[in-house]
Amino acid sequence: MIRVVLALSDQTTVDGKTLRSVENLDFMKVPGTEVYLPKRSIVEYYTWSTIPMEVASQALLRETFTVKNVDTEPIDERQFCLRQAYDRAGTHIADYRHGKDPHGAGVQYRIPANSEDLDRVIEAARGGEPYRPIVLALDLGSIALTLFALLLWRRRGGRRCG
Repeated sequence: MIRVVLALSDQTTVDGKTLRSVENLDFMKVPGTEVYLPKRSIVEYYTWSTIPMEVASQALLRETFTVKNVDTEPIDERQFCLRQAYDRAGTHIADYRHGKDPHGAGVQYRIPANSEDLDRVIEAARGGEPYRPIVLALDLGSIALTLFALLLWRRRGGRRCG
């Protein structure tokens, strides 16, 4: 019997820059099987889907996943249906079927609230329209804050604060 564990895995660019590093630790045997899984995995990201052209020299984000419980009971098949996620508005999609940019980031977009807009959203992403959900949220937040300040100023009769 061959026993292999993946303790460390790095995803790199062609010139050797680390994009993502995964370290698996504390392997344990799954009860009733010959399968060994890590009790802890540490993932470090040196780039992100919203900045695929930038690769940092130090990790931008570090996630640690820890197994708390192992249950070998069967799982209902309905829990593995991805169709619901792809139909839900706001779901982030990284789609590699529509071609890749030079860094392999694929086409990224969010499922729109109106399903009739999906083709337009995909075409915009394919045309190079950047996917920037954080910038959009900041822009909307700035607009809301500006409108609130304007409303407050008008309620005070347009007078200067102070």
